[in-house]
This record gives sequence, C-alpha cells and structure tokens, in this order.
Amino acid sequence: MSRAFRKAYNIAEKVFLDYSSGHKKILESINQESWDPERPEEKMEISKIILLGVSGGADSLALAAVMSKVVHKHKFKTAAVIVDHQMQIGSDKVAEKAAKMCKKAGVDYIKKVKVKVNKKLFGPEGSARFARYNALFNAASDFKSLSVFLGHTLNDQAETVLLGLARGSGAAAISGMREQNGLIFRPFLNISRSETEEICREFDLDYYEDPTNGSKEKIDENYPLRSQIRHKLLPVMKDILGKDIEYQLAKTAQLIAEDDDALEAFAELDFEDMVLSEPTNDLVKLDVNALESCPRGISSRFIKLALDYVSMDMGRLLNAHFEQIFDLIYNFNGQKPINLPRLTVARIADALIFAKTKKTKITKPAKII
Repeated sequence: MSRAFRKAYNIAEKVFLDYSSGHKKILESINQESWDPERPEEKMEISKIILLGVSGGADSLALAAVMSKVVHKHKFKTAAVIVDHQMQIGSDKVAEKAAKMCKKAGVDYIKKVKVKVNKKLFGPEGSARFARYNALFNAASDFKSLSVFLGHTLNDQAETVLLGLARGSGAAAISGMREQNGLIFRPFLNISRSETEEICREFDLDYYEDPTNGSKEKIDENYPLRSQIRHKLLPVMKDILGKDIEYQLAKTAQLIAEDDDALEAFAELDFEDMVLSEPTNDLVKLDVNALESCPRGISSRFIKLALDYVSMDMGRLLNAHFEQIFDLIYNFNGQKPINLPRLTVARIADALIFAKTKKTKITKPAKII
C-alpha cells in the first residue's frame, strides 16, 4: 500500500473509532445480520452502516476506498450516496460512473439520488449545497445510519478559510469545516487533494474532474469563487509565502476552531443567566444589562445562541446585521426594530427581543460548517 493510503487509512480509522466509541452501547446492541436496507419491510432503528457522500471526484472516491477497508475490518458496512444535482449536461452519466467506481472500491450499498436545485434560494452553489445535504440526511434516515462521512480535504479547508477572510466573517467561518459536526464526519481534513488522487490511481478508480472547478489554463471571473481561489490566488500565495501555505491555513483553522469551541461552550453554560424568560422557537428575550457587561466577542455568542433558538439560518445574515444588533445593546438611542429574514430584533427597555415574524417554508436540516 502507498504512503498516501496508509496515512489516510490511519486517520480515517481513528475518526471511525471515535464515532463507534461515542455510540458504543447502541451499536453493540445491533444484530446487523437481521437487517438489509434493500429489504425495507424489515424494521430496524439503527444500523451498522457508514454513509459516504460521493460525487465521483478523486476526494470522495478515495474516501470510498479507504472507508470500505476501515469499516469492513470492524464488521460494519458502507453505503455510498451519489447526488445528481442535474445542473450539468450528462450529470446522470457522471453519477452512473461514480456508482461503478464505488462498487470497485468495495462499497456495499449504492444509492443514486436526483435532486432539483432552486437556484433562487441561495444562488447556484449555495442552493446545490442545500439540496445535497438534504439528500444526504434523508439517505441517513433510509439506511438507519448515525453518520455521513464526506471527503473534504486539507485543500478544501484552506480555500474555506480564505473565503471566510474575504467575506469578513468571524471565527466560526475562519475556523473552517469541523472534523465532526452532528452526523457529519470529515476524516480527510489533513489529507491533500494530491494524496486522494494518488489513492485513486492505486486502486484504479477513474475519477471525474468537474469542469466548473476550472484549471490553471482555463479560469476567469465566470467560474465559482472557490475555483478562482484554487487556481489564481493560491498559486500566487505559494510563490510568496511558501508551498505549504495550504497546510498553514488549515492549521490556523484548527487552532481557531479550538478557541471558538471553548468560547461557545462557556457561552452555552452562561446562557441561562442572559435570558429573561424561557426561550422558545418563536421568541427569545435577552437581558441587555447582562449583555452590556460582556465584551462583544462574548455577547456575539449569546446573540448567536438566541438566533439558533429561533432557527435563524446564519448564512443569510451579513456583518451589517450584527452591527445593528450590537448597536441595540451598546449604542441604543431609541432605534427601530431590525427586520431580518423572517425575524425581528428589537430592544424594549432592558430586553433584547428576537421574535419570528412568520413561519419559514425551508427547514434547515442541521448546522453545517
């Protein structure tokens, strides 16, 4: 086995063992032999199936090859979910090829899902991502799985950090993607894209190269911003700052994530001291006097917790929205309520009130970083 495979295998096995130990009691109680997802008439609450999100690219096919070896060693099975966004001509053929490569990689079950992407929701990329994650979570339910493993790499992490910096985002964005977030597991965040390509060559997996990702020879402002960062910005950064810049960006994300997680944990512990009444899905009242005694870096986390209670999609908020909310706390001069998407934030006396204005038609499946 190649060095790239051994490295990826060892990392993936550690993540898998962390997952299985976290659900040890329930997983040990499962008689996997009595249930098969291809026989839906049989009832079962939880399975020993590890779900893999597969696009057909090098990263996800390498994930399929590595995770199949890992989970079979520990008497689990794998299922690949291949989401066809139907946004490119021939996407069905790409999905079919991905299914064949997954079978070749040793995946036990394969599910192809076609989704309709409403580009008006969050733009082409954001809407595709929203549809993709909905499909993955639905598949997790179908397969009775407690996990969805994705093949995001160190390179993806570096690009995510740069996108966060470009948008003036806070620590949550700059800390990038997390190795684990709810059902989502990303074991390859310390594996490079070139290493996943090496693994694919080792297992003779013919991976798909998405034309929307562009290339060094063909890239302009019409390509997605992430692709422009990959082929235009990062090469310049490597020339100036060193070839390991992607690793350094990913390491920075990890360090910020550790700090951010600590502050989030402290905020959750103290949240009860900040609310004036029991928070609900429709209404949260925060104590302005308590918020004023905190630095902005701490009060911002209480604000985010309040927004999370009322199911606010944080991706729809701009920095300007947070500045308006901060003004209600620190610079209040009788300002009018702030109208956010399906939400109103107002200050009445010493209460900062977050109130839903009407029900949303879009259900956010889970918090995804």
